[in-house]
Amino acid sequence: MKINYLFLFVILALSCKEGVKQESLPMVENNIEQPIKKTETATDDLKQNGDYTSLFNSSDCKVITAEEISAALGVTFSDVDNKWVCSFKSESANNKTWNLTISLNEMKKSDIQREIKSFKSDETGLLVLEISETGDTYLCNQHLQGYLSIYNPNYDSSVLIGYGSVGVSRGFSKEERLGHRDLALKLANTLLNKHKK
Repeated sequence: MKINYLFLFVILALSCKEGVKQESLPMVENNIEQPIKKTETATDDLKQNGDYTSLFNSSDCKVITAEEISAALGVTFSDVDNKWVCSFKSESANNKTWNLTISLNEMKKSDIQREIKSFKSDETGLLVLEISETGDTYLCNQHLQGYLSIYNPNYDSSVLIGYGSVGVSRGFSKEERLGHRDLALKLANTLLNKHKK
């Protein structure tokens, strides 16, 4: 009797193993026959709806005036003479000076794509990527370094807004520095809306 149970157990085990083999083969074949899904690119969530040639292809960084920045941000700014970048400063009632810079950087479109992917895949929380109000441009913020990059995959350049790194902004509280970050984001959207055609 024990032999019969053992024999029955071996037969059941083999039949189950055989059944698994038969069921798994069609699944593998189905997977092979499935078309390969397109991998998402960095621009899959953007729909281009504007021409920003006057911003990204400008011959210099003078893409906005101190008066326009003041009106957009609700903070009074004046020009600062700087031959390398366009610089602006705001002096508060308590004698704190906040500096903003705007510069244009020539970049290959492939480098822009790589930067966007880097921001998208960041898990540290140090790199923050947002889509602009216009819906067709990336705003990439590195708060510790105190700058925001404007990337549109259709152009071979980017715009960099410097608003003060943690080290440079030591005279400001954390809340004030976060406020500067938010105003830099507002300035980026202002630039895009100003130059959109």
